[in-house]
Amino acid sequence: MPVLGEPDLSPAPGRRALPFVVATAVLVIAAGYGCLGPPGTIACGQATGFGPAMLESVNACPAATLRLGAPVRFSLVGAGCSNYEAGREAGDGLAYGTLRVEGSSGHASLQYHLSKGGGQWRSSVLVLTFADGTKLDVKACTQSLEQQRGQRASEKLLEAGCAQGQASVCEALGLWRKTQGDEAGAAEARRRACELGLSSACAK
Repeated sequence: MPVLGEPDLSPAPGRRALPFVVATAVLVIAAGYGCLGPPGTIACGQATGFGPAMLESVNACPAATLRLGAPVRFSLVGAGCSNYEAGREAGDGLAYGTLRVEGSSGHASLQYHLSKGGGQWRSSVLVLTFADGTKLDVKACTQSLEQQRGQRASEKLLEAGCAQGQASVCEALGLWRKTQGDEAGAAEARRRACELGLSSACAK
């Protein structure tokens, strides 16, 4: 209680509450940042790779970027729910849920179900629902991108087998690279198969 005749220096009731409000706001922002990661990302999706894989697909779909504006990224407002399960084998995993995405022209919810094998993410469900309720199948819109991911995964598996000294896999890798127009890479894989004792690779 202030002494009679001296000025009352105690904070007003509204001022007493201000530090608490500010501290609470900071905690909420920090919690959201920790769960979601930097603006436009989701922490677990960034660490495991499925977040960038989803955004790559959405941004590769002309119909999506036409409605939302480019680039499309994850929204910090009404972010949604994200789930990730690691697989038994290294490089395997499962991600599913619904997240909000946004661009310069609008926002939408993104329902997704992705699986990871051989270090590459593939989507079985990737559907945008816009603010007016219309839906867009992003997977169908980006079939060529999905095929490219599958091709990269196949090549990585062949490269891993060849690096482990499997001559027949090296030969298969050479054939694969030849179909992709990589003559230098094909010759290198055949040379490796020959060195490992596969005579059929030496004759090519």
